[in-house]
Amino acid sequence: PQSEETAFHFDGRGFSVVHKALRPAFTSVVLMFRSHTPNGLLLYLPSNTTRDFLSMELVEGRFRLTFDLGSGALAMTSNRSYNSGVWTKVTLQRTRSKGYVSIMAADQSPEKELLEAESRGTTSDFQLL
Repeated sequence: PQSEETAFHFDGRGFSVVHKALRPAFTSVVLMFRSHTPNGLLLYLPSNTTRDFLSMELVEGRFRLTFDLGSGALAMTSNRSYNSGVWTKVTLQRTRSKGYVSIMAADQSPEKELLEAESRGTTSDFQLL
């Protein structure tokens, strides 16, 4: 369902490096994927100078968002599995230490799974330098 100009296709062995500046206090990512495998990294945003990071992955078929702002990682895992080969749309909004994730079929099905959590650490900004 996406344009070839903005899509990456992998056979399980590839990856892409995309350089994109992020604002420290806010992160917004929309990602569409389809997978038949239960485990795989979908997105990884590391810091070059600190231990801060953000990752999106499939773990045993379930979507997992993890981010660490420097004072402890927060992980949110879906209740449903998303490795059935159906195109799936994930929308992430992070405002400081709060993360919000919406997961739905990419065909705009009205059914969606919502995840929300807040990091318990003392820092609230990414240091992705």
